Amino acid sequence: MQAAKPERLISGRDVRARLAIRSTNTARDHVRRGVLTPPIKLSSGPTTPSVWPEREIDAIIEARIAGKSKADLRALVVKLGAERKAAA
Repeated sequence: MQAAKPERLISGRDVRARLAIRSTNTARDHVRRGVLTPPIKLSSGPTTPSVWPEREIDAIIEARIAGKSKADLRALVVKLGAERKAAA
């Protein structure tokens, strides 16, 4: 039996570049509006970097390319969040 491949995590900087988001504040706004999954904090410190599972960002990019509406993006983000919780 083969072990599951570990989830690849990407940095906030990489997420912003891939989604053409210019600033951290804009990324936070996307999370608040429900069109971007919330980041994962690797520890509890105030300067801890945020990371995202690459597959979540890939799914959001694919939905945007497909021309999905903001409502569809929000539904996708909810689904991705539920999958993340279930896997934890």
